[in-house]
Amino acid sequence: MVVAPAPPETASPAAEAPPPVERIEPLLEALRGAKHPEWGEQVVAIGDRFGGPGVVRALDAVESTPPEATHYGTMFVMDTLGELADPRSADPLLAWVEAKKPSIHWQGVVGARLAEIGDLRAVRLLGERMKYKPTKIHNPERWWEADSSGHLSRTEFQRIRAARLLGDLAAIHPDKVDEIRAAVEDSVIAWVRETPEPPHDGVQLLAAIRSTKGLGLLRGWAFPRTPLPARGAEPPIPAAIGLAQSGLRYIGMFHDEPSFPKLLAQLERKKDPALDITQDALTTNDIAMLGLSLRALAVGASQGLSHFADPRAAQPLMKLIEDTTWHEEARFAACDALAWCTDDAAKASLIPKIKAQMATGGPKSDFIAGCYASVFTERSAAGNAMDMVDLFESAMLGGVRRSMAYGLGLIALESAAQARLAAKLGDKGLRVDAAIALLLGGSGPMTRLLSTIDGFDAPEKEQIKMALTNGTAHVTDEDPTFANVLRWATRAEEAADVVVRGERQTWVRDAVAAGLEGVSFGWRPHSVTRPVLRYRLFRAAQTDAANRRGIIAALAFMKERGVLFALAEMKGDVAAPATKALAGLGKTSR
Repeated sequence: MVVAPAPPETASPAAEAPPPVERIEPLLEALRGAKHPEWGEQVVAIGDRFGGPGVVRALDAVESTPPEATHYGTMFVMDTLGELADPRSADPLLAWVEAKKPSIHWQGVVGARLAEIGDLRAVRLLGERMKYKPTKIHNPERWWEADSSGHLSRTEFQRIRAARLLGDLAAIHPDKVDEIRAAVEDSVIAWVRETPEPPHDGVQLLAAIRSTKGLGLLRGWAFPRTPLPARGAEPPIPAAIGLAQSGLRYIGMFHDEPSFPKLLAQLERKKDPALDITQDALTTNDIAMLGLSLRALAVGASQGLSHFADPRAAQPLMKLIEDTTWHEEARFAACDALAWCTDDAAKASLIPKIKAQMATGGPKSDFIAGCYASVFTERSAAGNAMDMVDLFESAMLGGVRRSMAYGLGLIALESAAQARLAAKLGDKGLRVDAAIALLLGGSGPMTRLLSTIDGFDAPEKEQIKMALTNGTAHVTDEDPTFANVLRWATRAEEAADVVVRGERQTWVRDAVAAGLEGVSFGWRPHSVTRPVLRYRLFRAAQTDAANRRGIIAALAFMKERGVLFALAEMKGDVAAPATKALAGLGKTSR
């Protein structure tokens, strides 16, 4: 077999580069005789040269005895495939399963590798894995069957990961949700019923696949009959109320209309208006368990309302936000939800509220102002841009200005907004936030902006770098084309081409890359997970010629070596930029 080799790792002259390895067979032969740690190093080297298909072939070189050697060798290869996430691995992995008939454990691992690259053929394997308790697959006497979470017979990580990835597949292939549900619904329901406290990821999966059979369970978890703890109750909070936080979030993700008024009702569970359940109050009196229970219900309900994204929730959320007796985490969750339950006009009405709270002054008013400002950090629109720029004032709370800077980074700014921000670069109190907004949301030549930033002091530059990383780490599902991601990546690449005082300004690219590389799980409502982002960028790179530079740059920032391998092997205009980006990543370090 001949596998297409990776491009050279540097732009060094050909005479100085090592001769290319065009065939994989010599490396596989050397692998069969290698010992630890050289064996692992050679597997990684095969991945660097030949990508996922080459690493799959390394499975044939795993020692067959003793059993622990087989387990560790197979695990190393599978982990390497997971790091590569090469779409070309799918067919050879499935061929390996068909030929070798591995255990249910390894079939589940292969299913995970397929799901991570968006391949729907993972559903069958992951659905089958969901049927088995860890104790049915792993024997504690086989001490080597363990990973970082402990012995595999005592951990549910495999099924938790399967549930998470099945949810990703439902997001990647919304037109195939019926098929996914038919394949896994029964096994997921059986799994979540095994314990009184079902895994969070199992609850999420039932919502993601719109499980009609599981809807009753979701409603029961979201709205338990368990009473709130009394004053003086001992820890912990009731398990049913802890579970309700997840249930409330995912009944909203399900968009179960009969549950909508019940979600709103959770924001009214604190019946005594004078009851103070702020964090400080919970540490000084006997209401800790009551306060934490109310916090859990309000956070879960706010997250569920965020998924609903219904304007009917706006006023109840604002009432909670402005209630200074509520727990701070519940109020911030309400602000996140408000971002999705308001249109541009309703968001514009928050600007006067922010100014009024700032005019009032004091910690309580500052909190409300900062909370409303965070709405724009979560979700902004071009129609709000000029109002947001108006908040770049010296008298404004620094946290409010920073939120506006992040929010403006979510918008492709028009020239008028950019001009007003550029005018603020001369004000030492405002220039950091103006620079952040222009770097993420601006357009046009970067030379003047970067030359101006070069004159900032070192702490200001560090603030900008940190903000670029933080501002690009939260990618949402609002725009399926990921226009923000492409703009950030394109701007970062343009910045790297600018030379100031003899130095290329690669620091912007490094900061944005750190943010995009950190995209992983969907911790918050509307967050995009890494498999979803990876798959969509991979598809877009093949079809969207106009934005290809930004797409390829984003994949390189995310260190998506496997996707770049697959693109570099394709015919047409996508191969050359993918090959160049792949070369810039260098070798894998494990």
